[in-house]
Amino acid sequence: MSGHIQTGNIETHDIEELNYSVDPWQLRMQQMSAGPFTARFDVLQINGILLTRERWSQSVIAKGATPEGYLVLACTSTKKSFLYAGQEIEPGSLCTGFDATEVDFQTPVDEDHWVILVPKNLLLRYLGEELAVNVLRGQRVIHTGRRLTHRLFLIVDRAMRTFRAGDRIQADDLLAQTVEAELMETVMEILLGGGTDAGCGTPRKRFLACRRAILHAENLDQPLRAPQLAAAAGVSQRMLEMGFREMLGISPQKFLRWSRLNNLRRDLHAAHSGKETVTDMASRWGFQELGRTAVEYKQLFGESPSQTLSLEHHPHSLRLVDALRTTPSTASSA
Repeated sequence: MSGHIQTGNIETHDIEELNYSVDPWQLRMQQMSAGPFTARFDVLQINGILLTRERWSQSVIAKGATPEGYLVLACTSTKKSFLYAGQEIEPGSLCTGFDATEVDFQTPVDEDHWVILVPKNLLLRYLGEELAVNVLRGQRVIHTGRRLTHRLFLIVDRAMRTFRAGDRIQADDLLAQTVEAELMETVMEILLGGGTDAGCGTPRKRFLACRRAILHAENLDQPLRAPQLAAAAGVSQRMLEMGFREMLGISPQKFLRWSRLNNLRRDLHAAHSGKETVTDMASRWGFQELGRTAVEYKQLFGESPSQTLSLEHHPHSLRLVDALRTTPSTASSA
């Protein structure tokens, strides 16, 4: 899949202009503090994900629905809280809505917040249909804790700064795919309960579940999705997510992908250059987006898949077992 990027900004100076500008939101907004109204939106669209950083000068109340066909994640960028669906949203909490959810909110004066709109089809690709129904049903506010919320904010902020830098970077498809993957991994962690340990067992149980999951994954020669891995380990996906974070510092999704990248590297090492292609071996391990795969492979191993394939790999003349068998007199005379 090639990357698709658009950047820009929107400025409005009237509450009616704001009502028009927020399409595809389905909102009716009214100004609730005195003084001239101004709003500025910094906008980045990357592979269908819409990111906005918004600054509104006056207090606004709104009622309506979130955009149809999208998951909304929004949070304040300041220490000011705002009301969303009857709850107070503070730093460390995200307000959400999925696929035309009815909402109402009130913002304070001089509000600064950020919003992510994730397309429904992209969510289904990452979550799967069955898991998406359970994860997204009825969510309004997610208390993630400051760590996850701040990480997501930094990804949004860095992406906006990066892609505003110039046409050369804006045209970089591989970078767009990398940012998408980073965004979606954090969104998945948030949706699957990375900010809470409720119902996720003891640390010992999570450790054993991870061991079972890793053993199961190592005995497979085909790609596996995170929900299937959790089922094979006999635990919920939320519990497995927490266990992998504690044990390896990465999500099950990233473990599965990196594990397949390691298997690909093993095959590239063993292959005879000219007889098999990178595409053939990547497809064998379920990698379809070869551009994104090449970027992740190089980030992990420091070289491209084609470089690994083209190198002649010779075993070292001395192995550790050989060194252990070497007598002290022989080693000193060598």
